[in-house]
Amino acid sequence: MITVLSAYAIVHKRFANHLQHKMTNTGKSSKYLKITLAVFLGFTCYILSALMVYKESFAMTEKIKIVMIGDSITYGGNWNDLFPTITIENRGVSGNKTEDILKRMEPILALKPHKAFVMAGINDIYGGLSINIIFKNYINIINLLQNKNIIVYIQSTLECSRYYCGDNIEKVRALNNKLTVYADGQKITYININDALTSEKDGLISDYTNDGTHLLDKGYLIWSKTIKPYINAN
Repeated sequence: MITVLSAYAIVHKRFANHLQHKMTNTGKSSKYLKITLAVFLGFTCYILSALMVYKESFAMTEKIKIVMIGDSITYGGNWNDLFPTITIENRGVSGNKTEDILKRMEPILALKPHKAFVMAGINDIYGGLSINIIFKNYINIINLLQNKNIIVYIQSTLECSRYYCGDNIEKVRALNNKLTVYADGQKITYININDALTSEKDGLISDYTNDGTHLLDKGYLIWSKTIKPYINAN
């Protein structure tokens, strides 16, 4: 791209100097030379604009393509603002359980992402599903991604606040324990986002939520810092 622009700039400069020389030596600004120069300059602007558009499009294709998969907690993240130099598709859907995510995997796979960051399960737990069923659905999601050679990152299911969700916090922790063991056995990267957002006693820290389940902006900022090394990794 730089070579093309440089070569065109040289040609432009030489031709413009040639026209200027002709106009000066003839002692008058001929109508023909003026028209020729105007056409050339107009064409130059068109070519340079087209090249810049191509350059920007080419740069976009070079960005890492990532998909964030989950429920409303994922959906609430402004991922492209948090990672402005990387193409991220947000496929979090409010209210989704793991079985809902399984039903919409086809359009997610059609994105052909390089990486997928998955976090789900809280709606299943609120809906009374067993940890074993949730875990099975989760594994099916992972398998579908890996079958398409997509690098999978399992993110811990965000703990709820004990004040709001009571004993459900223990179910979230049980799910995360199963995911941790599975990830270790399958050599899949497991990212514990709860470390910086929760406490052993209370679960999700009140500073990062206003309803005990969903995150405020400062919570997403911490989440983004936790996954940043994996987002940027090749």
